[in-house]
Amino acid sequence: MEMYFALTEPNNWFEPMLLPLIASIFGGLMYFVGAMKERDGAKSKAKWVGVGICGLGVFLGFSPFWTWVSSSPESEIYRSMYHGRKMMIGHLGSLLMPLIVILVAVGHHFIAKWRNRVFEE
Repeated sequence: MEMYFALTEPNNWFEPMLLPLIASIFGGLMYFVGAMKERDGAKSKAKWVGVGICGLGVFLGFSPFWTWVSSSPESEIYRSMYHGRKMMIGHLGSLLMPLIVILVAVGHHFIAKWRNRVFEE
């Protein structure tokens, strides 16, 4: 599984980030829609569906990330073929983007709960 992206040979620096980016954007939008529904007072599971979609983005982004940071001989060859700062950003961003969206969503959830509790008193 970890060498899937290594065998497909990315043509651009953003190719390893493409699927995790789509999952992060779609998951973030789902979370935003769910948060707006909860702000209006209705219960919404869309928030956590959005976080789950971002979790799928983490799963999809782990393979190119691990291919870049692993110390296996295949990864050494891969890094020597696709070197450069932009390619490194593409591989590291494939895991970090969905993780950042998940952290922002969970942080927003707890801050919103805290604000509701403080301002209702």
